[in-house]
Amino acid sequence: MFRRRSIFFASKYPGAPLLLAGFSFGSWVGLRAGCKDLRVADLIGLGLPVGNLVSQEFSYLEACDKPKLLVSGELDAYGPHRKS
Repeated sequence: MFRRRSIFFASKYPGAPLLLAGFSFGSWVGLRAGCKDLRVADLIGLGLPVGNLVSQEFSYLEACDKPKLLVSGELDAYGPHRKS
C-alpha cells in the first residue's frame, strides 16, 4: 500500500520531498519502507510498538541517515515501560 501511495504523491508533486509518518504498527512498517525509498526525505514514527523488542527489530534505523522524529507516550500500552 505504501508503494502505491508514494508513487501517486511523487507523480502528483514531482520533485517535492516526501515525508512518511505512521502510528503504532504502521510506524514500524512505514519507517522500514521509508528508509529504503529514495523519494522519502523525512520520517515520523508515533507510538512505535517497542514494548516487546523480542518480536520487533529496529536496527535498520541506525543505518538510515534520514531525519527521524520518534514519539512515544508515557501511557502507551506497547511503548517502553519504566523499570522500577
